[in-house]
Amino acid sequence: MRVSIRLGLAAILIAILSTAPVSARTEIEVWISDFNADARRFIDERVVPEFEAAYPHIKVNVLYVSWSEFYDKLYAAFAAGVAPDAFQGGSSFRGVAGSGFGMPITKYTEAWEDKGDFFPVSWAAVHWKGEDYGIPTVTAPRTVIYRADFFNEMGIDPASLTMAWDEVRSVARKLTKGEPGGSGIRWGFRVPIGDVAFFQPLLWQAGGDYVTPDGNTPLFNTPAGWAAAEFNYEFYMEQSAIGPLPSGGLAGGAFAMEYNSTKAASDALRANPRLSVDDVQVGPPMLGSARRASGIFTDSLFISSQTKHPDEVWEFLKWFAKPENITEYNRALSYIPPRRSAVASEYVQENPYVRRAIELVIPHGVVNPTSAAAANSAVASALRRMLSDRWTAQQALENAAAAWTPFSTD
Repeated sequence: MRVSIRLGLAAILIAILSTAPVSARTEIEVWISDFNADARRFIDERVVPEFEAAYPHIKVNVLYVSWSEFYDKLYAAFAAGVAPDAFQGGSSFRGVAGSGFGMPITKYTEAWEDKGDFFPVSWAAVHWKGEDYGIPTVTAPRTVIYRADFFNEMGIDPASLTMAWDEVRSVARKLTKGEPGGSGIRWGFRVPIGDVAFFQPLLWQAGGDYVTPDGNTPLFNTPAGWAAAEFNYEFYMEQSAIGPLPSGGLAGGAFAMEYNSTKAASDALRANPRLSVDDVQVGPPMLGSARRASGIFTDSLFISSQTKHPDEVWEFLKWFAKPENITEYNRALSYIPPRRSAVASEYVQENPYVRRAIELVIPHGVVNPTSAAAANSAVASALRRMLSDRWTAQQALENAAAAWTPFSTD
């Protein structure tokens, strides 16, 4: 009888042990907003499985959240106390992260040897008021992207251009095609009006600045700002005089030049298979009266202030940012890896757009400034009123400065 009881107890114990987990796994949730099918496949089939194999005590749940729903979804999650452990914020998100949504991780980054491998202008996207909040994941510098085949047709050597303001306007006039009101027109340069992302680099090129580092005080209502706004307006009027911007984009020949990220060059090749890598080129940033300058848009993974597992999240961010991982991730998206060591990678060396952007644009890059969305809207609206209400550049920027909304009241 005693033997039977002992055997029965042993069987129960074995059953319990066989169904119990070997060890508890810490689960972390990560939101990714820069993705396409290739990027998702790479993360789901390579990054996460390899990380979990190296760190068996950590399980990573990735949620793909489009930019169109990111902010509403994130703010709702924080309000409900169910925020993700890490999330991918945009190029000016460091201020939001530093205002309570992100956890300072300087204690991790100051001892991380890889930090020095990032382009300084890319790392600036995760630094706010003396603290680091995350790791850069993609960099998208904006500059002049142009159709070299159109230049060649007109006998213009784009390699000889300085991209100074007056020179760009002069070349754009020569590349414009068609008669006012006619058909088959082509703008020499796709000039936007009321686009803050286009106005800002003009402002920097003229020697001005957009906003104080804390995002609270506008700095653009100056002679440099007026010069930038006036150039933007006059350039737009000159190009639009021929007629509305045609459809078709860079790939379809609607315009010969534009200010965009280097991804626009890759996209043009995909959209028009008849184009070659020689037909679409990446040029240096435009040159104003003071300097060359270009906006650098860097998206990053931030660690949530609500996470209960900062050490585990930090390990995943480091893994995601390994040179081989961050390079393949950017390859999938046609962006630029924000690490210097990635320059030697096959992806960069075999991609002329990425290589030229690193050589020509990154050295003149300015991190996308942090400011309130309402403030940017006020600037965009004021710039458009130069067109609709014939405001002067000074009137427009004075009104924008008066309507400025501080980023925070800290």
